[in-house]
Amino acid sequence: MIRYTVSYNNPLSHLINIVMTFEANTAQNVEVRLPTWRPGRYELGDFARNILRVSATGSADGSLTVKKLDKSCWTFFLKSKQLVEVSYQYYAYKMDAGNSWLYDDQLYVNPVNCLMYLPDRMAEPVELLLELPDNYEVATGQTKEGRRLLAKDFYELADGPFIASPTLTHLTYEVDRITFHIWHHGLTDVKPAQMLEDFRKFTTTQLRLFGDLPVTDYHFLLQFLSYPAYHGVEHANSTVITLGPCTGEHTASFYEKLLGISSHELFHAWNITRIRPTELQPYDFSKENYFETGYVAEGFTTYYGDLMLVRSSVYDQEWYLNELNKLLSRHFQNFGRFNQSVAESSFDLWLDGYQAGVPNRKVSIYVKGAIIALMLDFTIRIASGGKYSMDDVMRALWVDLYKSGMPYEKNDIQNIAEKFTACPLQDFFDKFVDGNEPIENELGTLADRFGLALQKKLPEAFHERELGFKVRVDGDRLVVSHVHPKSPACEMLSVDDEIVNVNSETDVDKMLAAFTTDSTIKVDRYGRTIDLYIATGRSFYESYSLEKKKDPTVVESSFFKKWLVG
Repeated sequence: MIRYTVSYNNPLSHLINIVMTFEANTAQNVEVRLPTWRPGRYELGDFARNILRVSATGSADGSLTVKKLDKSCWTFFLKSKQLVEVSYQYYAYKMDAGNSWLYDDQLYVNPVNCLMYLPDRMAEPVELLLELPDNYEVATGQTKEGRRLLAKDFYELADGPFIASPTLTHLTYEVDRITFHIWHHGLTDVKPAQMLEDFRKFTTTQLRLFGDLPVTDYHFLLQFLSYPAYHGVEHANSTVITLGPCTGEHTASFYEKLLGISSHELFHAWNITRIRPTELQPYDFSKENYFETGYVAEGFTTYYGDLMLVRSSVYDQEWYLNELNKLLSRHFQNFGRFNQSVAESSFDLWLDGYQAGVPNRKVSIYVKGAIIALMLDFTIRIASGGKYSMDDVMRALWVDLYKSGMPYEKNDIQNIAEKFTACPLQDFFDKFVDGNEPIENELGTLADRFGLALQKKLPEAFHERELGFKVRVDGDRLVVSHVHPKSPACEMLSVDDEIVNVNSETDVDKMLAAFTTDSTIKVDRYGRTIDLYIATGRSFYESYSLEKKKDPTVVESSFFKKWLVG
């Protein structure tokens, strides 16, 4: 067994003391590694930047000479079989759902950030001993025996975050003999009874979709913060969510976000933590794990996270259509949809998937992936006369692949969907998954069968609609934030140009109202003052929304109801 001990001296230093202990079976060169990324965030994390003072000691050899091989790997030589201790400190001072945080009121750890591993012994059982103040309670999905956390191997340990604090709030509910724990650190004005009722509703609906979840307990580890935050990370039988601000005037919007992200993360307990592509089976923590189905992992989960809330009656149909239209707006305002397919953007998660990157380069796997799931759902329902749906695709991935011990290949998504349409879907996947064909016509045709009309929307702001650029107000400054790539403004304005004058107006509010067909604009471009005249063109920044028809047919109403009821 490989053992870890986690402790700290001064919580305000944010330094965690970590000791890794193992038995070396022979004289050898030993390599220890720190993961370079974490599941749920498909980019290199470079956690080793937080490591201080790595040392190693052998029970026979004494102090060992440690050499660094690369940014996340250390090595030392043993002369004989002996017990080895590797000691170091980790700087835990980043509060989000995927990192670690040590402060005077809690120790919060994602083990994948800070625990080193032996690459050739990752399948061995592991134990984590927590040295904590007596009044600290530990919230985790790990197997827990007092202050000891036990895991069957390093993969399970790395997947088991924990929060230890004297001020944790703990709620529980049960669905299908699984105990669900809601742990939260921080204050909120949300009523516990309401939280339990709504969590139980969407949990029940998700379990009905898949049929089962092979755990005895599941833990929502919630960090309620006083400042803006929105982040969640999935694990096999837990999720960490950081969210704020969470009290007072923010309570209503906070609670809506809490339900949305919690439903999303719970759906991940099936989709990606277990239903996983072959490229991620098993995880290789030492390098990028490229895969083209990020749109399935995140986009399908985005679609179902919200859909589960309306099906469970946590929210109504009007709320759901509003959320769907937010996704559509985000998709149509992203001109990367003309340049990259969602499969390509899935692969490029490892490059710049979580940063703005080069303007108009990529699409969002969350947004377009969710729209693809919606379109597939509509397609399957129409082709099968309402007999099958996207639910059947997810159940097939669960039952036929995961439960048979198999990851899925990229083509399995299409092949499974074709089982339920009984017709080819090659054209659909060529256009919308592997290609960047516009979705408007297909989505509009499909939505029509559900009593929905796809309606074009134009911006109200003149400078967006007629001139082709967007601005942001930065204090008393008006700054160009986006420029439409096919607009007259594209050859005149740059992102970050400061607009200092519009038709002689210099006040920010007056400038926003002063844009007209014959506007003269003065900009400051890094110290240079430039006078511009931008001609009007066709309409820019158009978007689309799905709106319910006033008089849908009986068949259309039936499709719509079955879709949102399940």
